Amino acid sequence: LAIEFLRKYSSINGRLVRYGDLNDGPYNKPVYVYLWPEVKPYQYLVEKAFAFWTKYTGIKFAILDQLPGPEDQTPRCAITGNFNSDPGYAADTMIGYGSSFKITGGTIRLYKGWEVASEKHKIYVLAHELGHVLMTGYPTSAGINLGHTDDGSLMDKDMGARMLHTYQQLAMKILYSKNPGDNL
Repeated sequence: LAIEFLRKYSSINGRLVRYGDLNDGPYNKPVYVYLWPEVKPYQYLVEKAFAFWTKYTGIKFAILDQLPGPEDQTPRCAITGNFNSDPGYAADTMIGYGSSFKITGGTIRLYKGWEVASEKHKIYVLAHELGHVLMTGYPTSAGINLGHTDDGSLMDKDMGARMLHTYQQLAMKILYSKNPGDNL
């Protein structure tokens, strides 16, 4: 099940797509995340979403105090708040690629629907969007990650049971033991 999951959500033609590589990605370094000023008041919720991923996968996170310059090639994510915008969903994620297979970053955009949700729902949405960067990231023609599962997990479009299945946890260990572009 773990291999089938990777084949469907984290590979292109059998070659793995992942965040960072064996030198600069999880489990060697934390996932670096920058919070835009409008999201800073919600840092405690972001940290709870991090705790979800750490619990299920062992991946660590670190919040950056400032946005690094373009010369810094360390993979990182940013979380922005577009709270005046209401596209009809709470959040979305854009993935950045350094090569065809290496995710070098992600931008999670939070909208009005996220801001008015309960704290519990906000945490689930943040964890789900982080999952697009870490677990179901692959390029699409629009550059938007649409990798939703249909297995009752957090990565379902409706966030399912709000957990990760055992085979998804194993898939993460397999994914992050290989370099981007390695054969599955």
